[in-house]
Amino acid sequence: MKTIPIVDQIKNQEEEKYNLIIETETPTVIEYFKNNLQGKNLNLSDSLSMLIIGLNAIGVADCENRKICIFKKSQGIYKNFKKSLKYRLNKAIISFTTFHEIRHILQNEREDLFQDYDLFCIKYLSIMNNKYLLNTDFHDSQYFEIDANIYGASETKKLFQNDNQVSKYIDGILSDHLYEEYTYNFEYFFNKFLKTIKYGFEEGYYNDNTQISNYWNQDGSFKNLTQLMKSNELLKDSKLTTKIVTSNAFLSTINTNNLQPLELEFLNDQLQKSIGYYDEDMNNICDLYFSKKISRVDYQMGVDFLNRQIENKQKFLNKINDSDIKYKTKILKRLTK
Repeated sequence: MKTIPIVDQIKNQEEEKYNLIIETETPTVIEYFKNNLQGKNLNLSDSLSMLIIGLNAIGVADCENRKICIFKKSQGIYKNFKKSLKYRLNKAIISFTTFHEIRHILQNEREDLFQDYDLFCIKYLSIMNNKYLLNTDFHDSQYFEIDANIYGASETKKLFQNDNQVSKYIDGILSDHLYEEYTYNFEYFFNKFLKTIKYGFEEGYYNDNTQISNYWNQDGSFKNLTQLMKSNELLKDSKLTTKIVTSNAFLSTINTNNLQPLELEFLNDQLQKSIGYYDEDMNNICDLYFSKKISRVDYQMGVDFLNRQIENKQKFLNKINDSDIKYKTKILKRLTK
C-alpha cells in the first residue's frame, strides 16, 4: 500500500524525537472499512463507531498499539500541482492530523511530557460517547483533544514556517484551539468524572494511580483539607491541587465555620490562585481578539464564561474572609476578658 510521504517524514521525526516506534498506515476510507469491518464480529456500537470515524475523520490513533491511521481523502495530494496553494494546504492538513494523532500516543506513553493538571485532564476527564463522535464542538472541547490540536497546529506551523500563506492558515487553526484551552470547562468535565467514582476505586487501581490517591480516599470521597495541604506541599504547589480544592464540588463539602486558621489560610491562597489562572486565561483571550485571531462573538463568549468562573470563586473567597474575621474577633474577645 502506497503511503503518504509527509506522514512518513513526520513519523520518522517524532520517533527519533521521543524514542518511540510508531506504526502508520494511510488507507483510503474503503480500504479502512474492509480492514476493520469485513469478517469481524463487531457489535452494532463498534460498527457504527468505525463507520463514523471513516466518514468524518481525517485520522485516528490506536494508542494501545502505538499506531496511527491517516486517510487518503484528498486526491489533490497526488496530482502534479505541488506549487499551488490548494496542494500546500492539503499537505498542511495531513501534517496537522499526523502530529495530532501522534500526540494521542504520547499522551498515553509519555506522562513525563505533561504537567500534573494537564495529565489529570487528559487521563481522567475524557468522555467517550456518541456525542464525542458526532458533535464536533463537544469533541474539540475535551482536554485531550485540545492538547492534541494545539500540538498538531504548533508543529505544523514550524514545518511550514517558510510558507507565509500556509503558516497564516495554520496560525488561525492554532488560535482557535488555544481559545478552546483558555475556555476549557473544567467544572463540567470534573463533575462528570465525580459521578463515575461515586462508588469508589478498586484497591489495585487506587494504589497504582497517585493522581487519584493524592486527592481521594478509596471510597471515592475527597480527602480533607489537612490531607490536601500535605499533598500540595509534596506536589510543590501544583495547579491541579488548586483546581480540585477550588472546584464547586469540593467547596460544597466545606463548612467555613469549622475550619482552623491554617486551613482558612490555605483555602484563601488556593482561591486567589484559581482566580489568577482565570485572569491569565482572560488576558490570553484578549490578546487573541486584539490581534484579530478570534471573532468578537467568541471573544465576548469567552470573557463572559471566565467572568462567571471568577465571580463564583470570589463569592467563596468573601465567605472565607468573613469566617476569618469572625474567628479573629472570637479570639480577641477571649484575650481581652
